[in-house]
Amino acid sequence: MKKIKRKSNKKRLKRNNFKILLLLIISITIAYCVNNNEIEKKANELTNNIVKKVDLKDEQSEHEKCLVSKYTDADMSENLKNKIEELNAYLNNYNLSVYYEDITTGFTYKYKEEEVYYGASLIKLVEALYLIDKASTNEINLDTTTVKYLSKYKAEDSIGMDKRNIGEEVSLRDLISYALKYSDNTAHFMLSEFIGISNLREYGKSLGAVNILTGGDSYGNQSASDTNIYLKHAYEIMQKNTNYGAFLKECMTNTYYNYLYLNEENNVAHKWGLHSIYFHDIGIVFEDNPYTLSILTTYGKNDYKTIVNNISKKINELHHLFYSERENKCHQEIYNKKN
Repeated sequence: MKKIKRKSNKKRLKRNNFKILLLLIISITIAYCVNNNEIEKKANELTNNIVKKVDLKDEQSEHEKCLVSKYTDADMSENLKNKIEELNAYLNNYNLSVYYEDITTGFTYKYKEEEVYYGASLIKLVEALYLIDKASTNEINLDTTTVKYLSKYKAEDSIGMDKRNIGEEVSLRDLISYALKYSDNTAHFMLSEFIGISNLREYGKSLGAVNILTGGDSYGNQSASDTNIYLKHAYEIMQKNTNYGAFLKECMTNTYYNYLYLNEENNVAHKWGLHSIYFHDIGIVFEDNPYTLSILTTYGKNDYKTIVNNISKKINELHHLFYSERENKCHQEIYNKKN
């Protein structure tokens, strides 16, 4: 009888072990399934997040491309038309010319842009561009190439050269700096003779200018269309020329006068010119979306500072309205189409 009991206990033990093993297998299977579901769920969530990020990145890329796409007539909204009509009505009160161009998109506003004015010191920017281009192709060196300061060059309004002595050799870099920062006339005469009027005239024409050194002296005539060409070339140098871009920008943003000034940031690289009845201010406004602006006037004996500054503010309003309209249009085209 004892043996039978031992066998019964063994059978019970085996059954219990089998149950335990079965429960263990079932538990492992359940755990595996649960973990598998969790893993699959996590994987799906991760995949969905990646897809969403990719879609969002694609949308952002499309949106950015839309924002910087070239201007077409389809961009001309009623709000922009009204703003331009308002600006035209305002400018009709003055004898002047205006040329504005958004550098990225090519959106422009022009007012009597082909009218010709005595350019005065605006020619100094062209001289600087000519010499920087020559230095960029290693035809000259702005630091080692010098011009001897002769008494025949001495002129009024020469803040930079007044600190130099007759007979002194002055580098091209210093002369450019004086001509742009202080509109130094002595520096201009030295640069003009070094370059040669015919060479500078041909250079201006090669850039696309029409009125370059017409009028019989070393200053010559300009139109707002001409000066816009020079400003766009100056911007290209500032952005792409690693050797001289920073130098040009520093000279044009640290000037004695700046009537295109809009706020406390020193964000306008410009050149002004004043002679008799003429006052002009042309420059590049560095905002998130930079633009060129030329204002040429016959108000050299009037309150030209206020006139030019008010016009520059109105142009800035037009510029921001354009980008507000562009932003709305791009948002509608890129994001709303997916909803």
